[in-house]
Amino acid sequence: MGKVHIRSKGRSDGRGAAAPQVGRSSSATPARPSSPYASPWVPLAAIAVVTAALVAWHLRAGADADEAPAASQRLPDVAALDPYAPGDAEQLAQAGRALTPAQAERLEASLGAGQGDHALRTQLVGYYAGAGVDRATRARLGLHVAWFARHAPEAAVLGTPWARLTPADPSWAEVEAAFATHTDRADASPATLRHAARFFGSFAPEHAIALLERGAALEPANPDWAYAIGRAEAEARALASSEASGLSAEQAAPVLALVQPELVDEAACVPFQDLADAATRALADGQRARAAAYANHALESARRHVEHHAHGYVFHHCNIVLGRLALRLDHVALAEAYLLRATRALRSPRLSSGGPDTTLAAELLARGRRDAVLTYLERVGHLWPAGREGGHLARWRAEIKDDRVPTFDKSL
Repeated sequence: MGKVHIRSKGRSDGRGAAAPQVGRSSSATPARPSSPYASPWVPLAAIAVVTAALVAWHLRAGADADEAPAASQRLPDVAALDPYAPGDAEQLAQAGRALTPAQAERLEASLGAGQGDHALRTQLVGYYAGAGVDRATRARLGLHVAWFARHAPEAAVLGTPWARLTPADPSWAEVEAAFATHTDRADASPATLRHAARFFGSFAPEHAIALLERGAALEPANPDWAYAIGRAEAEARALASSEASGLSAEQAAPVLALVQPELVDEAACVPFQDLADAATRALADGQRARAAAYANHALESARRHVEHHAHGYVFHHCNIVLGRLALRLDHVALAEAYLLRATRALRSPRLSSGGPDTTLAAELLARGRRDAVLTYLERVGHLWPAGREGGHLARWRAEIKDDRVPTFDKSL
């Protein structure tokens, strides 16, 4: 709609008549009304008419906008993307992350009963993967992942992080069985074997390695198989190490009792690499339940992130946090167990440069528990090569054996 001009002298209003002048001050004597019914207030009445017209126009425009879908409600244009191409599947899943709940419902309705467009389902996988960690949302995600595993195991979305589940997810067993119907066949395709191996990788690495070796035999010239096998082998070693150093639920019960259900969901929303620092801050703020929830969630999810650069740092520091909580609850033996478990961490850039956490070691020394601290300092050398080679760890052990308390100064 064009602008409405009501102030310009002598300007036409578009109908051949001069538009009225308003708001202009002048010392000239106003013209005498030409009719006994005319009034100097007529221009103001004209303003009222124009204003009413504008209000009516805006109301009509608003009604029209309500009838047409807003731009934010339009579904993304992804018609040209191929759900079987890895790059396109990634874009489809990312488009799903941008969906509103109403748009996701529209996509669900368009799928029909048990069938539907693979591109739409790929978007829904992306949507539910980022929509929350509550059981209902994870169940919806699992239903779509299970559908792909059963009907389209070569679909590229199964190779993305969005389709990853854990044994705690409601659909885990269904997806596991669906993949087995394909991988048990001798003619399973390389893509199916790759996606099944990725699904099982962090939780059954030996099975994943066997699947990857079958894929490598089908495509001996493809170097990606060797890389995937190496990563699966690393996950297997890390899993064996963490389980060997694990604490039973009965042993950890005093600390786990601090965890509140609502904080479990909260912890699941924190990025993996931030969990250690978040748990440490919560403990410093006196929020024991939150610290326990964050640290315990980090350790439960650590084996899903073995390849993450922050894995060692998170695993190490979260064990330290749980040990400090145990010590505050006067469970000294449990605190020592967490201290020694922290030495099982994989090497990490942040640990290599900043060194291991010595807070719990200092607190245990204050309680006279020097044997556990000496063992800790003997075992953390692989995490901090500079401290081992620079003599820091040896000096601290010597000071403890001499009944002195180290300052744990990490300056190199």
